[in-house]
Amino acid sequence: MKPVTIPSLRTSRAPRQSPRDTLVTGLAAAADRAVMRTVALVVQRSILPRDVDLDMLRDSMLAMLDSGLSAAPADFFARPPRQRRPAAARSRVLRRLADGRVFERRLAAPYREHPALRAYGADTQVDIHLQHWVHEQVEARGTIVILHGFAMGWPVIDGYAQSAAAWYERGLDVVLLTLPEHGRRRPEGALFSGQNFTVPHAMRLACAVRQAVFEILTVVEWLRARSPRPVGLMGMSLGGYLTALVAGVSDRLDFAVPVVPPACMGDLAWRVYRDTGHFRAGPDPVLQEANMRAAFFLHSPLAHPLRLPRERTFIVAGAGDRIVPPEHPTALWRHWGRPEILWLRGSHLSPLGNRRVLHGVSRHLERLAIL
Repeated sequence: MKPVTIPSLRTSRAPRQSPRDTLVTGLAAAADRAVMRTVALVVQRSILPRDVDLDMLRDSMLAMLDSGLSAAPADFFARPPRQRRPAAARSRVLRRLADGRVFERRLAAPYREHPALRAYGADTQVDIHLQHWVHEQVEARGTIVILHGFAMGWPVIDGYAQSAAAWYERGLDVVLLTLPEHGRRRPEGALFSGQNFTVPHAMRLACAVRQAVFEILTVVEWLRARSPRPVGLMGMSLGGYLTALVAGVSDRLDFAVPVVPPACMGDLAWRVYRDTGHFRAGPDPVLQEANMRAAFFLHSPLAHPLRLPRERTFIVAGAGDRIVPPEHPTALWRHWGRPEILWLRGSHLSPLGNRRVLHGVSRHLERLAIL
């Protein structure tokens, strides 16, 4: 295995809170811990129930560590060509809004898998799903592309969770993008939305993340071909991870707002694994914290320097988050040169419809002269 140097995730805590906020945060953190124990049980019984599944995880980690891909993370991702004119999209009107309409759109784009991953993914014609809220009577201030979290992917829920209507009212067009394997794009036979993002296979997860980044950048280029107005990303949880990653892969964003973002998928995988009976059964020569972090490092935002000015980023974190603990947004904050960060009381779900998020991000966009 080739050693990979990765930034440490130092133990970190959220800023001190008032007694009331501390109580709320503590209760929310306890709920997150219960969720994580349940996740570990599901992993042990459904995702890694047999020795053959553990062998698959080990083999995929060793394949990733031996691939050499992490030596040049920036070369791993596919970047769609810039568009002089917006590519044709299949569209239908869903409903009318004040000053505009909501469209359901499909963008077709040819996707080519990385040569090192051809055994795990495939070249394909990607059909990108998005819901597009468009101002038609007045000119929009720009477009905010909203990326949902793991196991989500239904625009009605995603839009409510991340305040799509409020962003539209503030003068932004809104894109609710459905990530690969999620929502209506869930593959046949999958038990839940995004299931394939949980497969115990480092190479297949890299395929899924690479395709998601390609689709996000394709949508960004399509929006830039439609209008010269600003385009930025805002994503929660898995969407926050991808938002932060794209900000390190492309310089085509005008702003990036990762919300409760993981910074290292390998660390999250390790935290789940160490709560399973597999870990308690005894040490494994491959399934170690350092190896897990290295095997998933290729697509970590910490592997990529920020490609837009630090002042155009804004991080949202949960003080009591135990699904994506404070070490993750703090590591991203340090990696990005300490941009503005908003700490919320509560846990991983605290940003859902949170007015403090809306006000904080609005002030950020006002300082950028977008709102």
